Amino acid sequence: MFLKILHLLLLNYRKYALQQPYPDLRRKKQEGRRKKEEKREREREKERR
Repeated sequence: MFLKILHLLLLNYRKYALQQPYPDLRRKKQEGRRKKEEKREREREKERR
């Protein structure tokens, strides 16, 4: 029981930590999304030709 509570706290802490002090991580995620979008755009262009 006690371990379960500890585990949940740790998960929440990790989520919170990821949300806040790392703008770098968020930026990396955004860059990854942008790259995927660009890839999709290129594939669409190829299909149009």
